[in-house]
Amino acid sequence: MNARQADRYRVGQVFLVGDAAHIHPPTGGQGLNTSVQDAYNLGWKLAAVLGGAPAALLETYEEERRPVAAGMLGLATGLLEKARQGEMRRGREVHQLDLGCRGSSLALDLAGDGRRVEAGDRMPDAVVRGAGGQERRLFDLLAGPHWTLLVGEGAPAVAPLAEKERLESYLSGVL
Repeated sequence: MNARQADRYRVGQVFLVGDAAHIHPPTGGQGLNTSVQDAYNLGWKLAAVLGGAPAALLETYEEERRPVAAGMLGLATGLLEKARQGEMRRGREVHQLDLGCRGSSLALDLAGDGRRVEAGDRMPDAVVRGAGGQERRLFDLLAGPHWTLLVGEGAPAVAPLAEKERLESYLSGVL
């Protein structure tokens, strides 16, 4: 059993995803999840660039995914060592629910007010109310490769298209 991670996830137009980027013992049971998340992260960015987004967006793939894979490698290796000692217990950390991209150059936190959920965090599911008062599951609204604007109660109203344009303008400046 061993654990390895590529020094780089991109060289020119070649990207490494999944087992090509990181390999580890199966003790954490995270290989497929991590690989699919790599592919999804890179996939939406490739689609955005093909649709006209700045090519520099692709640089954020490694920035966001490499630390996640490094953490998963540490987890799997640690669990392997515990298994060798007969003490392996899989806890919350193997569910990957606490992973996120906080600190990524794409995690724009406009409020910065120390909320429990910050830009780059995985959004917890909840029942939310639309502008017309209808109830929906947050995960249903977030599903799919589209922009989703969430505005908290008491926040100033922002037209979704204007917000999308402002975010795209920000991304152009960052990238």
